[in-house]
Amino acid sequence: MATLDQLSFEDVEKLLDITKNTPIFKTISLTERQELLENAAIVTSLRGEYVFHSEEKPLFFFILYSGRLLEFKESHNKKKIIRIIKPGNLFGIEGAVEGEKYKNNVKALEDSRVVSFPREELLKILKNHPELKSRLS
Repeated sequence: MATLDQLSFEDVEKLLDITKNTPIFKTISLTERQELLENAAIVTSLRGEYVFHSEEKPLFFFILYSGRLLEFKESHNKKKIIRIIKPGNLFGIEGAVEGEKYKNNVKALEDSRVVSFPREELLKILKNHPELKSRLS
């Protein structure tokens, strides 16, 4: 079962390093990144657990902290692999930007730690940096 933990000081330090080269994060200031991380939480997903299902309402966007995830579509009992998500990769961002349901499923291939960011925090950033929206959706 997935568990939710607050970020430790070490987690924040590592995430500041990971995020400095991620599109959304390298555009915003260090202060904005720190504020975003203050509202984040780490979710531990065990192998085989879903981080989210397609058609769920996007309340969060995510960055993989550790482990590996599978992003895939399911149709007519067939899976189409979209990508393997690796540490440092963003996911769930398109739904969070547009406010539309997630288009794909994301499942843990191994025990993984995922950082979840509230959608509301993303919307605050987009309000201050509207040029980001076209790069994220």
